[in-house]
Amino acid sequence: MSKQRTSKSVQKKAKADAHEYAAAYMAVGEGAGNRRKHIEGAVDYQMANVPGYREAFIKEHDTQDMAKHAEQARKENERRQRAEAAQRNTRAVISGDYKSADIKVLAIIGAAYVAHKTGADKKALEFGKAKFAELKRKHKAKRAKAEGPDDDGVYRVTNL
Repeated sequence: MSKQRTSKSVQKKAKADAHEYAAAYMAVGEGAGNRRKHIEGAVDYQMANVPGYREAFIKEHDTQDMAKHAEQARKENERRQRAEAAQRNTRAVISGDYKSADIKVLAIIGAAYVAHKTGADKKALEFGKAKFAELKRKHKAKRAKAEGPDDDGVYRVTNL
């Protein structure tokens, strides 16, 4: 009796599921448990009903780099927390209810308010514009290439 070969589509599905299974296993935060339940249910169903899937899944799952999945889960969790904080702070600023805002946001708003009341914001804006113009002039001067004299012996320095 010959051993039946697993089809490419089953191998491809097992590979994708093994990757998702490992990623879900390392996931943390809101919704991680539901993510694990969904992939486990899909994998269990495939193992029970698709010939060759179990072996292909186990083979692919054994090759997963769990450290890489853990790092990706950590980064995803940090990204989600930053996005939630930004949303919370934006809501607090728009509504005027600063109870839920971060201390950094409150400090920036306070500093901006004081600067506006004292007129320092206008001075800072003018200073910034002047510095920007100065840097722009310096950058243009660096880009200008010094050329030799023309046929008449005159240096052309206005080609900025």
